[in-house]
Parts: sequence; structure tokens; C-alpha cells
Amino acid sequence: MDATLLKIPEISKILSEIRFISQINSLRSDATPQERAKLITLAGKLRELNQDLAINMEVGISNKYHGNLNPKLSENLTNFNSVVEHLTEQLYKLINPTALVEY
Repeated sequence: MDATLLKIPEISKILSEIRFISQINSLRSDATPQERAKLITLAGKLRELNQDLAINMEVGISNKYHGNLNPKLSENLTNFNSVVEHLTEQLYKLINPTALVEY
């Protein structure tokens, strides 16, 4: 319930904000200090929510009586957490204008 009602919608909102700031930055050569500060804040929130989501989902999956959620969700959850973690790492590179970003 926590994932469905709180974590996933908040992650979606943060990703939307990151996309918006990234689109603005793509029109210019560099981010403003305010945009960098916002990206740092968003990246931190995203990393925290992703870690919380992984922990909470693992607890939920492991405590399910029938154990039928594990095969259905474990791989997808691991992939999602991995992609968000990679995005966060790349986002930190975008904040630093001299870093190389991998696609």
C-alpha cells in the first residue's frame, strides 16, 4: 500500500520535475545554480525513495503468506530499482558540467 499510494507517485513526480529541468537545460549549454540546487535535491529524494521502496517491497514480498508475489514482482522490482539508481548516478553527473554522462 505504501508503494502504491506514496512512493511510486512521488517517484513519478520527481522524475517529471527532473525531465522538465533537463529539457530546459538542453536548450542551453549549462544549468543555472538554482537548477543545479534543485537537481541535487531531487536526486537525493529520488535515491531515498528508491531505497525505501526496495526495502518496503522486499518486506512485503517476504511476509506474504502464500509467497506468490516473489516470482511475480522480485525481478521487476530489482530492474526498477537498478534503473532508478543508474538515473540518479547520471543525474549527479549532469549537475557537474565537466562530467561525462553515459546513455
